Amino acid sequence: MESIDAAALPAEQRYPQQDFVRRWRPWETSDHKGTLQIQNIRIDNATNQRAMEIALTSPDRPTPTPGELLTFAKVIIRNCETADVHRDEVGRQQNLHIDHIRISGGGSEQPFASEVLIEDLSIHGGDALPLLIQEGKYSRITLRRVKIENTVGSGVQIASIVGGAVGDVIIEDSPGLKVALIGRAGSIKQVIVKNSPGAVVSDTSTAIGKSGAVIVEGKEAESELAKESVVKLSTTRPAQISAAPKLETVLDRDGKTIHALLTGDMGDDVSYVRFEVVDGFDGLLGRPLGVTDKHRKADLSRGKPGPITRQLRGTSPGLGM
Repeated sequence: MESIDAAALPAEQRYPQQDFVRRWRPWETSDHKGTLQIQNIRIDNATNQRAMEIALTSPDRPTPTPGELLTFAKVIIRNCETADVHRDEVGRQQNLHIDHIRISGGGSEQPFASEVLIEDLSIHGGDALPLLIQEGKYSRITLRRVKIENTVGSGVQIASIVGGAVGDVIIEDSPGLKVALIGRAGSIKQVIVKNSPGAVVSDTSTAIGKSGAVIVEGKEAESELAKESVVKLSTTRPAQISAAPKLETVLDRDGKTIHALLTGDMGDDVSYVRFEVVDGFDGLLGRPLGVTDKHRKADLSRGKPGPITRQLRGTSPGLGM
């Protein structure tokens, strides 16, 4: 493991010259839709600095895809430790906001959702917020074997206040972990908690409301994870599709209810259909509905007025999408 004593760094790498000890962001065109892997690093004794600063996007770097910010598709943090990250009197007087680890997305400008995997992470000591994941488009955030102790901060914060949205948050093998969700209504879909006794997930109420995330625990969580694994890893060959799937929607007279129907043969490997109403940032505007029967229909509420765009998405090879 690489060990960094932040207090021993040269002056040009300490505050106020740098507000981070280590920073990563996409830099080369090859980073676009690529994977950033950070592993086997220990950082301690940081003053008025974040131990790790990670940006998903770089708006000032060349990109291979016109109109898209240079963006990581996946970030992996594995086998890392941060310790004793704090503010001194100067930092307190200047109201510096510091974190052990901060991951920031590109908000509404981020061209696609990225995945974050954090496993075997230890955070302890100091008075900084331990882990902040914020303002980006995240398809999935996985916290596996994450341990936070002896910190003044409240644990993990996942925030989507201004822009972006979060799909699934998975907490696994992390006993006692505290996770606070802070977001607009519908901006965080669901949290799955597995094998983490004493873990606490709070959907924090703010001036913009709550995220409304669905929190699943216990056997229900195991069932959800098993179902997702089957969908992701299935290698079965789909049956021949006689008619391409077609999504039909009708807006009710009340102006709020959407009657949705999915027709066509979707193949033998499609076990369920999930209907969602989302905003332009993929943030949920209502509770998603999973349908397993053969009729494939649902009534959804869009929550607020506005134009409707129909979109059919899927991960099954039988759907061809």
